[in-house]
Amino acid sequence: MSAEGTYTRLPPDIEREIGGLVVQWAYIESLASTTLYDVLKIGPKQGRLCFSKQSPERCLDSIVALAKLHKRTIEINVKTLRKNLESFGSWRNAIVHGVWTPKKGVRGPVLLLTRSEVPEAKTKPKSLLLTARGLKQFNEKISRIVEMMEEFHHKALKQPSDEGDVGETKASTVELLEPMPLRLIQTP
Repeated sequence: MSAEGTYTRLPPDIEREIGGLVVQWAYIESLASTTLYDVLKIGPKQGRLCFSKQSPERCLDSIVALAKLHKRTIEINVKTLRKNLESFGSWRNAIVHGVWTPKKGVRGPVLLLTRSEVPEAKTKPKSLLLTARGLKQFNEKISRIVEMMEEFHHKALKQPSDEGDVGETKASTVELLEPMPLRLIQTP
């Protein structure tokens, strides 16, 4: 722990889960970008030049807009997938870029929520008790979002058919996920 009261090293099981989160989210970002490039029929070099640092949600929006423009259907619930990416992306950023501190009466490090993009932390800075088990559960849900993104990639590249509505239709494999059971601790 540093002199300022923040952790410079976390317990190994928490570090491992955060590392898993980083790897999975990088794959989600890569898959979203690759899907956009493939739909546009451009290579990664041209794609990065035109769409540098696009969030997965923005890539989804672009792909859906292109599908509608070309009167194509993507047979997946894109709105729900987008909500998952938005919610989990905010939490991912808070966890990965957050400050881990000790808190009196709490065993282990707590995550100080200072980022305004996490809805639960908008009013005042709060702390979040995150255990390795809680992070593991979060990562399992991220794995589910990876599966949804892989399905989206496959369906976005599917050849157009004469059937179906323009835009999006519901698929039973995409469900809205809750990021995690939260235990917020008020910080003075």
